[in-house]
Amino acid sequence: MESEQPPRTRWAEWAYRVMFGFGVAAFLLAIAAGLYVSFRTMGSLPGLGIRPQEDLPSLAAGGDRERAIRQMELLLQIQDPGTISNEAEIRTRLGELLLNEGKAKEATEHLLRASQLNPEGVGIHNNLGVAALKLGEPARAAAEFERELRIDPANAQAWNNLGNVLEMQGRLAEATDAFERAASRNPQMAEPQLSLGKVYWQQHKPELAAAHLEKAIQLDPENAQAHNNLGNILAQQGKLDQALSHWTEAVRINPAYGPAHNNIGLVLEQQGQIEEAVAHFRKSLKINPGSAEAARNLQRAMQSQRDK
Repeated sequence: MESEQPPRTRWAEWAYRVMFGFGVAAFLLAIAAGLYVSFRTMGSLPGLGIRPQEDLPSLAAGGDRERAIRQMELLLQIQDPGTISNEAEIRTRLGELLLNEGKAKEATEHLLRASQLNPEGVGIHNNLGVAALKLGEPARAAAEFERELRIDPANAQAWNNLGNVLEMQGRLAEATDAFERAASRNPQMAEPQLSLGKVYWQQHKPELAAAHLEKAIQLDPENAQAHNNLGNILAQQGKLDQALSHWTEAVRINPAYGPAHNNIGLVLEQQGQIEEAVAHFRKSLKINPGSAEAARNLQRAMQSQRDK
């Protein structure tokens, strides 16, 4: 049978337990403080996989986009403002990654902060322009592209982006000039050639349009839009076999390219291959259910089938 301890002994044991508890708590707090200091001074936090500040942009470049976004956001949340040596670079890269994820609003917040930290930073305003376009603000987008070009007049992508906005606004002559500048600054870039093909087509200059589309395909053979647009010009010139070849190539590259399926259907229908034409009209309509043209073409082709 246990005997009761003397009162003095029980008090001493209680005091020991209390002091031991405080000691453990203090020890844990010391560890936490050490980790926090380590993170702030070295840019890394064991257990969370945070990499040093200077390595974060290279992590994103390595292709691990989601992890890079998480780590950059965590770094920016934990660090005190102004203590990150390359904060502008990190926010610029984070904004670009968020744009690629379709998060234009969040990207804009980081890019604006990057612009404040580095007003002459190359690429920041181009990305702000892209974000503005995604948010449905073409006027602001144009202003950002123009600001980017004041900082970096050789930026071919910014010239092409500005041209796209001007084309949207119906300012075809100015758009053409912007696309020409983009092409001259980067002759190996297919996008300006594709853009020039579109604007020259709209200005009823099919020969110039075709030349630029051929150049776009030479630079980027897997560009479905360039093949489709060149096919349209060739068809207008009565070169249906060549047109059909480019449209077929467009749907090989991108089976979900609705306009090319519709175009193929038109040629096949004209050649009397009604069943094959119907199949392509169906595909076009499935891809673009709101296409009135594809719906009309399908209805007409199906009527031809019934009349046989």
